[in-house]
Amino acid sequence: MLTFLEAHSYPLINRICRWAFLCLMTFIPNFLEASEPASLDLKDWDGESILDLRGPWDFYWQKLIPPGDFEQSVPDAQALGSQEWNGIKLKDQSVVPSFGYATYRILLKNVKPKKLPLLVAMPTAGNSFRAWLYLASERSVIAYGESGIVGVGAQTSRPSKSSINLTFQLKKASDIEIIIQASNFDTHRGGLWSLPRLGNQIDIL
Repeated sequence: MLTFLEAHSYPLINRICRWAFLCLMTFIPNFLEASEPASLDLKDWDGESILDLRGPWDFYWQKLIPPGDFEQSVPDAQALGSQEWNGIKLKDQSVVPSFGYATYRILLKNVKPKKLPLLVAMPTAGNSFRAWLYLASERSVIAYGESGIVGVGAQTSRPSKSSINLTFQLKKASDIEIIIQASNFDTHRGGLWSLPRLGNQIDIL
């Protein structure tokens, strides 16, 4: 027969095991999601045509995440490259308003070296934004640009209507992350207004 202590300890152990299992199941999908960014495979791209980087892009609301610092970050939603963030539904079922700040991220896989320099063109967004091209394998930024001043509030953010052009040239096939941080505290339309585009420097300009 079970002692009084044994009879009462088994249900407690069972509850602890179930709680640990649920915590593990919650952690694993978030870990996998964070380690697999939204991506476009460009292995068949010839470099002659101009690509609209529609995405979808990973979208991190109320976070300004720098290159190389995404390991512990999970996207709050996915957004199209030309999608205003107004009305985007987040994973917690809340809806993104006009004012705020966010980070967009996409991975371009298998980008091959070309004779002409390549360029990522980012038309004006009417907000403030800054962008990086980042080689994760080498932990290095290969291009950077900014329009206005990105901030976390109206006092630290300054809008601009200028565009950003990021020029680069590769020595070997590489995976490139495009990271855009944006903020808006001035207009009813937040986020990216137009599609970022990729092409060679001559054709896209």
